[in-house]
Amino acid sequence: MLPRSFYLGETGQVIPDTNPLRTTLRPTMRNSMRKRLRPPCWLLWVTLSAVSGCGSSDDLSSPTAVRMRALANFYLDYAIPKNGKGPGGEQVFKEHIRSLPDFLLRQNGVEPDEIEAMFVSERDHEPLVINYGLTITRISGKSGVPVAHEKTGKNGKRLVVLSNCKVELADEARLQELMAEKQ
Repeated sequence: MLPRSFYLGETGQVIPDTNPLRTTLRPTMRNSMRKRLRPPCWLLWVTLSAVSGCGSSDDLSSPTAVRMRALANFYLDYAIPKNGKGPGGEQVFKEHIRSLPDFLLRQNGVEPDEIEAMFVSERDHEPLVINYGLTITRISGKSGVPVAHEKTGKNGKRLVVLSNCKVELADEARLQELMAEKQ
């Protein structure tokens, strides 16, 4: 039987661990502990069903939110090499996105032939409002300037994506507050 683990000796040489208790019992003990600690699959299913609700979708993980995160990512991709200056208009921005490799688009949840669809919200079926020409001077995990938001939204709330790629659900007052921070 070959040893399954090794250790370093005093001079740095690799020495096989031949202790039969460590090489044969350890995997068995690990497997038995996993089985004891693993909850039954049905319990996980019941918990997830109760938390997510029947048929309700989370706006912050909706297709529109995914697209908006991608837009913010592409906006940053454009702005960073230009000292933080964002694209000046829609045509420039779309040309930049089209110039990106297909794998990068897919990595951000966008199919290369659906670039035009990225600019329309699936929640209100209206074009997204993108803040072109922003100069992004700093990015942090907690704050950022609004890069884009929904024109109308749904149920009085709009999705807003910030320069840190965070998507937020905002009412009119919060949107105005975020837009004031932009200036």
